[in-house]
Amino acid sequence: DGAAARRALLPYAWGRHQCIGNHFADLELALVLARIVAARRLLPVEEGEVGLLGRTTLVPDRPIRLKVAPLARGEVAPA
Repeated sequence: DGAAARRALLPYAWGRHQCIGNHFADLELALVLARIVAARRLLPVEEGEVGLLGRTTLVPDRPIRLKVAPLARGEVAPA
């Protein structure tokens, strides 16, 4: 069931039992991910337009698969 799958992962618990460090952990995760990605190129595995589906927020209409490639020496990641 889709609704159950969305609630299958609660890494910081919920409600009054929620982890007090969850915001710090999310920030740290974003910083580490940004540092890793800054030294690599993310390239699409599949070509083609990705459409959007309207949910509570917009989501892609299909999975977006990426491959990770190292930057060549002296190369700057595209913005």
